[in-house]
Amino acid sequence: MLKFHFSTPDGNGAERNFSTCINAKISFQHSGRERRAWERDNEQRLPECKREILNMTLNNFLIFMKKAIRFPCKEAERYFRMLMPDVRFLANRHKTFSLVYVGTDEKYRNYIGGLMLGEGFTTESLPSDRIWHLPEKIRKNKPECALALFEISRFMEKHCRLENALIMPKWVEADLDISVPIEEVFPKRAARDIRRRIKKNDYRYEVTREKSLSDHFYYNMYLPYIQSLFDDAAYLPDYHWYAGKMKHSELLLVKREDMIVAGILLEYLKEGVLMNYVGYKDGDHRYVKEGALNALLYFTVVRLKEKHHRTLRLGLSKPFLNDGRLQYKTAKGAHIKEAILSFTPETKLALAFFRNTPELRDIMTNNPFIFYPEKHTLCGAIFTDADRSLSYPDIENLVSPFRHYQGLEKRRVYVFGNKNKCNNILLPEEYADKTAIFSAETLFSDFRITRNQKENTHG
Repeated sequence: MLKFHFSTPDGNGAERNFSTCINAKISFQHSGRERRAWERDNEQRLPECKREILNMTLNNFLIFMKKAIRFPCKEAERYFRMLMPDVRFLANRHKTFSLVYVGTDEKYRNYIGGLMLGEGFTTESLPSDRIWHLPEKIRKNKPECALALFEISRFMEKHCRLENALIMPKWVEADLDISVPIEEVFPKRAARDIRRRIKKNDYRYEVTREKSLSDHFYYNMYLPYIQSLFDDAAYLPDYHWYAGKMKHSELLLVKREDMIVAGILLEYLKEGVLMNYVGYKDGDHRYVKEGALNALLYFTVVRLKEKHHRTLRLGLSKPFLNDGRLQYKTAKGAHIKEAILSFTPETKLALAFFRNTPELRDIMTNNPFIFYPEKHTLCGAIFTDADRSLSYPDIENLVSPFRHYQGLEKRRVYVFGNKNKCNNILLPEEYADKTAIFSAETLFSDFRITRNQKENTHG
């Protein structure tokens, strides 16, 4: 007797009205007496090989039915969360600064909380609503909120228009041109440092697809390193996902004598070769400082040039200009570009500025980022809270740390305070083409999310 069981437990809070509560369970149940009789009849009527085929067919059918029922439930849940996303209120330990994060990506939310609020920040779940009602709800229910970040879902891109917000990518990629001779792949200073560290530590490398080494790398090098580096903001693929990638990848291992100290997965994709899943012996960060990461990068270039590849993809980075991984890649000569990959379906964030507070100015000044002034154009947003009128040398000091960031079309300097601070600044002509100066006060306009004209206006 085949029975289908459906259950929808009650959720707590508006964000769980539909959501993860939907479970579809399929069970194949028999009473003990019925099952024994069924097995006895089958043993008498069917040879063993046919019984195995029957059992395997039945199991496959049950697995198929389970997936067939769950798929539409997951799609319905996803659409529901696009329309009424999770809303979380984050505040620092001393309650002097707070922001709202709207979206379902818990890992990214934890990253933003740690970056802007520091350790020990608190999280409070707020009632959800239709996406276009949320800006007004935030102003009304959390007037102390200075900043809001909205994950831009496919639903929002298609059906909504965001006014008076900065749109930034959740991720950017970086490509390294390896078509030139290996002596010219890296900037001269970086190349000297790479060669010096490889020679000092007597690093060598090997390339393998051996399963035992692959498993050792995943469990003893990759997972410990990523968990210690990102903590509750770590995106950790399960083993089956990782093993699936090994079918079109190879593992490059860096050794010192006979000890494996570092490794990285080289994924051969139609878009190019991707450096992915980096790990170190026992997850120890000491090997990064000793130069194992430099060795991984250099030996990867050597390996790919042997195979006549022309470009190396260095993987995803957060879009903040002071992010250590992005700084490392650009210092090695990589070119920033829009991300092809993403850990989540939502690939963009909207930054909405609500209140101009000293804490907000400090956070923005310390965390310049990449954003889209227009579609498919990457630009750097750099903030300053100058207490006087600015001159060209002041702007030069702000921008110079990011001058080597290839791939940024322009740099915008946003100045907090009196609008007159950014007036009458004369920039050299060649400099003015890449740098523009704006008053940050213009960011505090009335942020709104409106439905496209075609959308139904009821509700």
